[in-house]
Amino acid sequence: MRTAVLRRKKIEKKPFQKVDGSAWIHPFVFTHSSPSLYVQIALPIVDFLYRLKHNIMLHVSRTIRHSILRCLLALKKLSTSLLTVWIIFEIWKISMSADQRISKNPFRCYNDDEAIFLKNFYQLDCENPFLKNVSLRNLNTSTDVCELFNEPYDNNENFTLYSRIKMEFKNFPQNITHNDILEMEVACPGCHHIQIIDSQLFIVNRKTSVNFQLRSRNIKSMLKQVIDTFQSIKNLEMFIHVQDAVMLNSSDLNKKKHKVPVFGFAKTHKPPIWGLHPDGIVLIPCFTLWASLAPGIGRWRSVLENVPKIAEKIKWENRMNKLMWRGAQTGDRQWLTEIGQRKNDSKLDIEFMDWKSSPISPYYSENFKTIQQFCEYQYLLHQEGWSYSNRLKYLLLCGSPVIFAHFREWEEYWYHLLKHDHNILIWKDKGNEKSFHNLTRHLMLDAQRAKLIGTNGKKLVQQYLNEQAILCYFRNVLIEYEKLFTYKPQKHPDAISIDEFLVGHFT
Repeated sequence: MRTAVLRRKKIEKKPFQKVDGSAWIHPFVFTHSSPSLYVQIALPIVDFLYRLKHNIMLHVSRTIRHSILRCLLALKKLSTSLLTVWIIFEIWKISMSADQRISKNPFRCYNDDEAIFLKNFYQLDCENPFLKNVSLRNLNTSTDVCELFNEPYDNNENFTLYSRIKMEFKNFPQNITHNDILEMEVACPGCHHIQIIDSQLFIVNRKTSVNFQLRSRNIKSMLKQVIDTFQSIKNLEMFIHVQDAVMLNSSDLNKKKHKVPVFGFAKTHKPPIWGLHPDGIVLIPCFTLWASLAPGIGRWRSVLENVPKIAEKIKWENRMNKLMWRGAQTGDRQWLTEIGQRKNDSKLDIEFMDWKSSPISPYYSENFKTIQQFCEYQYLLHQEGWSYSNRLKYLLLCGSPVIFAHFREWEEYWYHLLKHDHNILIWKDKGNEKSFHNLTRHLMLDAQRAKLIGTNGKKLVQQYLNEQAILCYFRNVLIEYEKLFTYKPQKHPDAISIDEFLVGHFT
């Protein structure tokens, strides 16, 4: 009797247990939110057979019992095999679905759990009205993710972010040899000599390179991100000038037409030309599109995310009904002197300021305004100094209409997207105070138009100057440039890796 009880207890041990009442699951099977047919149907059948075995064993002869046991053993082996196949299939399916999610739509919002497994390029600020709708499904025949940021602006097929690249490289019809690189190395001692070798970034250590550490580190960090994201860029070497104006070793070299472009942040075609002729310069993203040390700014990516949110806390109608400007008294800004001194003009808040040290901050003067404070005004003024001013993109983010006093006609790589009376107001009538007052008066009399221009300016920056679009533009510049090489560049004997540069004290 005791033996029969023990045998019965042994038989009653179930290899399956119930999970959430949905199905009988093997203890080693990790449940899935939507169990397969095998879990829902096959496992309950096998469980039924085990129960049947328990009832039959007590009432049949030894011969029949052995036959039944052999059948059940075969079923058990089959069940185990099916279970193994099912587990492998489920693991494969989950991994494939993850791969498909990344390949079909790799973008994730910053706060998504999955975003932490993706490269920074695919982590989006989904508060950005353009980026939140980004999907590879938007692509037509191309599989290039960067085409997402090349939508025609204002429905003009010839008016895209990348259209400038082809235009600028038309100035370089000849192929580049190693001797051409050696010549430019001598012609531009202030340039930073950069190499991309086997998808790795190298810096040729040169004591003569212009030592603006923030600019140098920013542009090289941006390049590193481009190469880490897009690893198909071929070997090349390039020269980047980090000053406002690109200057070669002599005035004769500045006038000479070179086969190798110098890459810079800004240029102007308007005489008098400073330094290298603009046709010898290919524009790349400004160093501030990576980061800035100015108060309240920091990483551009954070600025693009946070400034519109801060600006939206004050409805445009509730902002100060004034035109605001702050800046140093340099370049063509002298015309603002009389206007700025007129304290009785209630519609203008225009003052000069010094970028000087104070107990508060090395950048503050008493009348200093942060970018966030600019957003408290309904109308903003942007004015070049001796060269370009990189403040424009910050002002546009406020969503207030910007008047751009564009006298010297300096350009950054994205300025071809600026459209007068659509996303900005461009004013070139230097010194004509009457013209300036007419422009501001007409703008202030039409609030609906002013608000629309401000909104369009903000959208322009959000769509074409988000970090993904910036990296794509830089990548496309490199792809176009690499086509000029007739040889495969090799690592320079004085080259160091980007990691050595970033942790060291190199220029």
